[in-house]
Amino acid sequence: MAKHSTQRVLSEVTQKLATIVVGLGRQSLSDHLPTLLRSQDVTIVGVCDISPAACAVFRQKFPELRDIPIETSLDKLLDKTEPAVAIVAVPHDSYLPIVTRLCEHGVYFLKEKPLARNLTETMAVLTIPHFSHYGLIAAQRCYSTVYQQAKESMALLGTPYLFHGVYTLQVDMSDIGWRGSKARAGGGCLIDMGYHLANQLVWWFGMPQDVHAHLSNLAVPHNQYDVEDSATVLFRYASGLHGTLLVSRAAGEKREQYELYGSEGSLIGDKAGFVIRDRDGTVLKRVVQRDTAEMLDGQLSFFISRVRSGQGFTDVQQRHIATMKFMDRCYTAAAPAKVSVKRTPYVSV
Repeated sequence: MAKHSTQRVLSEVTQKLATIVVGLGRQSLSDHLPTLLRSQDVTIVGVCDISPAACAVFRQKFPELRDIPIETSLDKLLDKTEPAVAIVAVPHDSYLPIVTRLCEHGVYFLKEKPLARNLTETMAVLTIPHFSHYGLIAAQRCYSTVYQQAKESMALLGTPYLFHGVYTLQVDMSDIGWRGSKARAGGGCLIDMGYHLANQLVWWFGMPQDVHAHLSNLAVPHNQYDVEDSATVLFRYASGLHGTLLVSRAAGEKREQYELYGSEGSLIGDKAGFVIRDRDGTVLKRVVQRDTAEMLDGQLSFFISRVRSGQGFTDVQQRHIATMKFMDRCYTAAAPAKVSVKRTPYVSV
């Protein structure tokens, strides 16, 4: 490990951890920075983004942080600060040199999902010295008490036989920029939004025996882009449990929900809570979560606890490796069915 990193972290066990934020896009501005500001365990000592415009937006939105270093280079930021931890949220093709640098400096980091753009890159990332010790991949649902309680309550359902997950929303201009490029993003809505559902599936049930997938990129007829804006995944386990995942970032209505059916009842849930009913429809258990920031706070608390203990994240990363293997199976299964579609406007007759 990097020299002095352990001493630096241990010296701050009773103090706030010096924190930097790398990447000042929507994810950082809307989620990570507010979460850090709510925490009593960290203090933000610097931020960076390669875009001067993004830095300007940060200055405007967070005037209380105007006195900290705001750089367009990670190296410049590391020269001016001595962080114990970093939050990293950048385009998917920009992660590799950043996390490599953080590992070299002995800085623990919370990195936005996915683990990598594809399975090949996953294997390359895992060869970065001490990556599994220093790096945690963001997947907030695992740290939500609602999702944890739902998992613990599955015993009330008897033998599970059907799982259905849905995650849809409308993303403006999802066909342009780095998110519209397979080379840069690794894929479209499936590896981005669908990663959450896949991670939940692997967390709750492990790896399916069979996986089939269908992808499409027809939502913006006049533009050419090579990533999917909609996807359906079908899967089956050796136990007989089977189901589907439906993901789209061009569906208009925002909707995120999962349903699990068993021999004794059903569980229907989302980020706001869940309800369990028996086969007659009688409610057996209902959990409501009114704090929408709870899972983000829980994720940061888990991250900080692992940093302070020096335990690292090797065990947690096993689930993300499995999630990337699931993603690889989806994209591999869908590849033979991919066709080139000539985009023409629809004309009613």
